Amino acid sequence: PQVGPELNNAILWFILATATRLVRNDGQMMHSSMLMHTTHNVLPHLQFGDLLREHIKGIAEVLSDSFGKSRFKDLWEREIETVPAEDFGLTTEDFEAVYSYVPEVLCKLVVVVDNSQSNDRLDYDDNDPKAIIVVGGNTLSRGLTLEGLVCSFFLRNGRQYDSLMQMGRWYGYRPRYGDLARIWTTKTLRDHFSFLAHVEADIRQQLQLYAQGDGNPLTVPVQV
Repeated sequence: PQVGPELNNAILWFILATATRLVRNDGQMMHSSMLMHTTHNVLPHLQFGDLLREHIKGIAEVLSDSFGKSRFKDLWEREIETVPAEDFGLTTEDFEAVYSYVPEVLCKLVVVVDNSQSNDRLDYDDNDPKAIIVVGGNTLSRGLTLEGLVCSFFLRNGRQYDSLMQMGRWYGYRPRYGDLARIWTTKTLRDHFSFLAHVEADIRQQLQLYAQGDGNPLTVPVQV
């Protein structure tokens, strides 16, 4: 396994998004999570855990270089245009203010490999909030809640509706960071989840129609 350009961008964005939340929360750290789910096989998870820890050390080492800062700034400028904060009733933060919190985020950043063979387990301590990159497979694909989920690197496909729907529980309530949530995935997965979103919308529309009539679940079954 290796950290390619897109995974690197996902990690940099996770750091920036967490730093942005610090700016908006007056410097108070909150739980912040990134999900990395690429396969159900456990060995690659363990390999990626060590690889990501070394990669994050490399990011920290170049923070003082103009090149390191420029990589963050280029990504920041691209992403804030993609999803404007104003669409969520928020204000776009100043890059310099955000970047000033990047060292603190890196100090709080940990990598957790959560699978059947790892010694790590995901544990959110409210007394010590951290930025956590969670690497895993089946333990993460069944609706496990990730606190402050702001970024996902998701490549694992599924063949069944229920598997895709459960793996697709990307984000819940996002107070003051709805503009920061991002998913890195494949076109195939994007199309599959888009299709399922329309299926769910159709079911909800059916329920609305039933609510307007005299039917009930005993007389008017919903198509699933």
